[in-house]
Amino acid sequence: NDFCTVQKVGTKFRRTPLTLKLYNPPVNTKQFWLILYQIRQLSHPNVARLKGYIYERKKIGILLEYTDLGLLHDVLYNKSRKIRLKPELIIKFAKDIAHG
Repeated sequence: NDFCTVQKVGTKFRRTPLTLKLYNPPVNTKQFWLILYQIRQLSHPNVARLKGYIYERKKIGILLEYTDLGLLHDVLYNKSRKIRLKPELIIKFAKDIAHG
């Protein structure tokens, strides 16, 4: 999308890949800290965990656990073309997410 880029990254110290979500300028820093706070509060096996963040002059981003299928939005709308979900399953996902 237009407000950020998402990519798979590696680190020197970890063997497991991470997802880096870099926000494109201009970034509303108040909104960024709110999003970061909300992600930290999430704890569910089906939600990628926060691993860190980048807050530098020209780079602001979030590091998350890497997921093979990518973003939930892309999976639901079949943008990755890796799997095809039945409409009934998409509705079940939406209900589960809404109920927490």
